[in-house]
Amino acid sequence: MASPRLFLAPVLLFAWSAGTQLRFANYYGDHMVLQKEPSCAIVWGYGTPGADITVTVSQEQNFTMKEIAEVRADFKWKVILSPMASGGPYKIEANQSYKQEVSNVTLNDVYFGDVWLCSGQSNMEMTVSQIFNARQELAEAKNYSLVRVFSAALVESDAELEELGAIDLPWSVPTAAFIRCFKVYICRNLSLDPIGGPKSPSVLWNAMIHPFVNLTLKGVIWYQGEANTIMNTDLYNCTFPALIEDWRKAFHEGSQRQTQLYFPFGFVQLCTDRRVAPDDNFPRIRWHQTADFGYAPNKKMPNTFMAVTIDLGDDHSPYGSIHPRDKQTVAYRLFLGALAVAYDKKRLVFQGPYPQTVQVDAHLGLLKVTYNEPIELRQLSEEIFEVCCSEQPVCKWTPVSIKASLYFSVFLLNIACPRTVLGLRYAWMEWPCEYMLCPLYNLQNLPAPPFITFAKNNPAWIVW
Repeated sequence: MASPRLFLAPVLLFAWSAGTQLRFANYYGDHMVLQKEPSCAIVWGYGTPGADITVTVSQEQNFTMKEIAEVRADFKWKVILSPMASGGPYKIEANQSYKQEVSNVTLNDVYFGDVWLCSGQSNMEMTVSQIFNARQELAEAKNYSLVRVFSAALVESDAELEELGAIDLPWSVPTAAFIRCFKVYICRNLSLDPIGGPKSPSVLWNAMIHPFVNLTLKGVIWYQGEANTIMNTDLYNCTFPALIEDWRKAFHEGSQRQTQLYFPFGFVQLCTDRRVAPDDNFPRIRWHQTADFGYAPNKKMPNTFMAVTIDLGDDHSPYGSIHPRDKQTVAYRLFLGALAVAYDKKRLVFQGPYPQTVQVDAHLGLLKVTYNEPIELRQLSEEIFEVCCSEQPVCKWTPVSIKASLYFSVFLLNIACPRTVLGLRYAWMEWPCEYMLCPLYNLQNLPAPPFITFAKNNPAWIVW
């Protein structure tokens, strides 16, 4: 059977006042998803210090497992469940025994599947009612009962919190009333198993992400970066890989090594905003999102995957062009990356074509760019490719025209500086092409990502 998936959304934690009441941590609830095998799910909560806690998992009156813990002096208890195959529904009951007092709390309709944490900024928060074909998407929500959704409230904290202080949406089965955020749509595409999906600088990490480090995860989806086009732009090639590394360490240690250290981390490369931009901050951020490799995964960002969105510009969006409405395509491209990276579909093509060599024919004024797979040329362009006609770092970039394509290669006419060309870049602009009409795609309908390369010390730059 298909197993459930879970998407989390973050929130502010509050300090729980000491007492004898037994309870689960506040992001556990009916209808939730816990991480399936081979990892072990973690269940934790609060109780009376010194009390014995027994956690049982059962299905239709059939006992499945029992785990025992003791409430610590800080009122917390935690158990690591045995690995569970995907499926459900299960009942999880925690019983507390202290002196002569016995109490219990129960979680109902719990599934074991994959838990994906979705984080980012406003594009991740867009409601399904705001995207293309919203009426149809909402009507179909009921068909994905194994997608379970939880959303944390948007809050901040100067200190790392242990629990969420406010919850925007408790664990829910998707219906037209509850399938609100774009993260839900991503989950729907990942409906191989049950699934469940949280937002960050430090005040957001403290309040909305840190509470989940004790939870066992399958992976993370990240949709953020617009703010960095105007702030710390040239640090992003360091800060973004560092964020991924820090999150991996925190979730691995917080889950007592149940979350894989190199868990899959998917992200969305920035789309578009303005047609005419005063600078190249958007293309630079796109490049830096890949740690300056141009693709993911790479050696600085292992076990990652990226959805390219430069061809999804939407200047008719009533929510601003920074919020394109075609989230279905974004979700589908993330889905392909997740299948390949997180679910080991090694032969699946999940990213667009990327150049392997640049051959310069100075006599004919031609550049032959050869890609790693067959390409589809959708239209000729006079400006999407540009050549550098002077030394770095003050290149004089000049457009060159696409003349033809053949199998793996595209041919460019360079009349600007045929003998002195020193660099080449593609789609290095804020709004490089119209909707689904960039010049280069692969046979799987995935766009070629932006790139920049130079001749100096580059064995892939070949002069005839």
